[in-house]
Amino acid sequence: MTPRRPRLISATTPLALLGIIVLGTVIYLSGRVLRDPTTAPIVKHDVAPPVHWSNDFQGRIAQMTQLVEALKLPVPLPTPSTEAQGAGNLRWTHRRYDIELPKPARPDDFEKLLAPLKNMPPDVSVHDVDDGTAKQLVIGIDGLLTHTLSFHWRQRSPRVAIIIDGLGDDLLLARDLAALPAPLTFAVKPLRPFSTAVAERAHLAGREVLVSLAFDSEASKPEPTFHTGYQDPVQDALIQRLDQSLDAVPQAHGASAGMTARFAQDRESVRHVLEHLKQKNIFLIDTAAESPSAACTEAQPVHEPCASDTTRLDDSADTLALRKQLVMVRERALQRGDIIVSVRARQDVLEALRAELADFASQQVDIVPVSETLPPTALSHP
Repeated sequence: MTPRRPRLISATTPLALLGIIVLGTVIYLSGRVLRDPTTAPIVKHDVAPPVHWSNDFQGRIAQMTQLVEALKLPVPLPTPSTEAQGAGNLRWTHRRYDIELPKPARPDDFEKLLAPLKNMPPDVSVHDVDDGTAKQLVIGIDGLLTHTLSFHWRQRSPRVAIIIDGLGDDLLLARDLAALPAPLTFAVKPLRPFSTAVAERAHLAGREVLVSLAFDSEASKPEPTFHTGYQDPVQDALIQRLDQSLDAVPQAHGASAGMTARFAQDRESVRHVLEHLKQKNIFLIDTAAESPSAACTEAQPVHEPCASDTTRLDDSADTLALRKQLVMVRERALQRGDIIVSVRARQDVLEALRAELADFASQQVDIVPVSETLPPTALSHP
């Protein structure tokens, strides 16, 4: 019998076995990963996640508001009424502008003024409705209502409210102004030598009476002598001074206020003043601000009737210069509609009004109490 030859083991055999074991381990682990997605490796990508449409919604609303306020309309844009919209994490404000003006003689020219609102990106919709008596632009962003511009074609004569302010120091001048054949509005300074007598004389003559108020951030700092319900002594002093002024002119159912820019920035104080005037049923004419007025904007949430954008006549002008200014007021009213004019009580003002009032009537421009020029939405809340 031939003897069996011994089996030779190559030196490479252990390495091959080790490779087989490693390969099997990799296959086994790969199978587990495929069966268990929670153990899958995280793969990082440089592509940014998509931005949700609502992330920049408020910014786009602000851009649209700026675009609306930049329109070159023939009349000043009024302070809009506001309405809260949405719920939860998606909230915004719908702004409504009610604009009264003469019906355009050339509709195409008026449409050109609105052209900036017509060429909008796909996410902005603008619906134009015109029934012959009014025109409305309804603007939405991503299908949500954000702005409404309602143009009302005026069907009546234009109106001018003339506020004679600074009254209370000269009783004879006030009596002569009250005798003029026009319903002027008398703004009486409180706590002056003839404040009570002037207000009574104007009231007896059927003239609308306002209390003339002055607001300054420094004026509200003294400590009050009695409490009005506010825990903050500064606000307490402010409301105390306001009540003293209102009590001094009881015939007034409106206020003519000159708010300095510094005071207007104090939104808390402005809000307290507006809320208090609302409680007293006193409307506000902000004579120190241009439209849009900060005070009238703050007045919207508390439904306080408010108007601004008054035209101030030159306090230093002589009779002839004042007459020319009144002619310009009359012509502007014929073009754009209602106007509020304020002027300080002086003898030159009396003479200028005597000379020009008849022409207002002959050109069918009505002189009215200032309360009749308040926006209709300002008087629509109890």
